[in-house]
Amino acid sequence: MRVSITGRHMEVSDILKQYIVDRIEKFDKIEARFKDVSVVLAVEKYRKIAEIVLKVDSTVLNSKEETEDMYVSIDHAVEKISRQLVKHKGKLKENKNREENLKALSASIVGTSDENDEDETEE
Repeated sequence: MRVSITGRHMEVSDILKQYIVDRIEKFDKIEARFKDVSVVLAVEKYRKIAEIVLKVDSTVLNSKEETEDMYVSIDHAVEKISRQLVKHKGKLKENKNREENLKALSASIVGTSDENDEDETEE
C-alpha cells in the first residue's frame, strides 16, 4: 500500500502524517486489495479540507470533508471512505454469490434435462 500525503497552502507535520497513516491502516481490516491512497490536505481561510482518494482493484473511491479543525476533517473523510469501502466489498460479494447461484441453477437445469432425455429413451 502506498500512501501519498499532500498539503496545499500548508506544511504537513510528521504528527499529522502519522495520524493519517494510523487511520488509513484500519482499512486493511475491511479490504486488503487496495493499492494507492492519496490524501490531500488544504487550508482555505478558516476551512480545513481533507480529501481521500482510494484505488481498489479498478474502482476509485473519493471522500472530501471540510470543517474548522483538520483532525475532524480527516476523521469524517476516513469514516465516509470506510463506508464506501464496506459497500464496495458487499457488492463484490453479492456479485460472486449471484454468479455461483447462476452456475448452480444452470447445472441443475442441464442435469434435469439430461435425466428427462434418459427417461424418454428407456420407454
